[in-house]
Amino acid sequence: MTNNLDALLAALYVKMDDEIGGTRRLGRPPRSTDSELVTLAVAQAMPGFTSESRWLRFVDSRLGALFPYVPKQPGWNKRLRAALPLVKKVIRVLAVDTGFWFDTTGLLMISDKGFASKEFEADPALRGAELLRPSFKREKKRKDESLLKSVRQLTESVDDTLKGRLDLERHGGRTSEGPAVRVAQRIFATAAAIWHNHKTGQPITRSLIAYDH
Repeated sequence: MTNNLDALLAALYVKMDDEIGGTRRLGRPPRSTDSELVTLAVAQAMPGFTSESRWLRFVDSRLGALFPYVPKQPGWNKRLRAALPLVKKVIRVLAVDTGFWFDTTGLLMISDKGFASKEFEADPALRGAELLRPSFKREKKRKDESLLKSVRQLTESVDDTLKGRLDLERHGGRTSEGPAVRVAQRIFATAAAIWHNHKTGQPITRSLIAYDH
């Protein structure tokens, strides 16, 4: 099966339209649907465009057949900033639709060894969360502490992908809403790549190479 940016965006749009395409809103409907909006968010993040004007020219010349209408730069910024709750929702939609998702009860909070005090230990418990951190030499080994090494390696790998491949630190946001949605946008792009690789049987599910050009 063809595995490139066009294939990813087409499959993602179909998935998004099935999941959120029936959403109704008050007032005049926008010319681009929510399904198109979130798919375009991936199209922007995946090739690594940090200049929105360059990205909009890329969409017009390279993806015009897939997206006959794309908002101009001010309209795109406004729609994307307002879409943060939607982007969070569809990240979970894709995560659930893979073989890597496991529903668990409660919340697990992972911290470094330096985050240790009676108050810090008690606060997560009051909120219904379990704290997992490395133990000090004077302490008994903590429950599930053996998981921390693999979790740290995974976290560092994801962080490298977001910063190195998806230019997270060059998000260009100037307000609190801007960076927040840009971070979510890049996490969504990573989730979309993993989801599509999983569905198409790719040997490396976290690889973004096929989609960055």
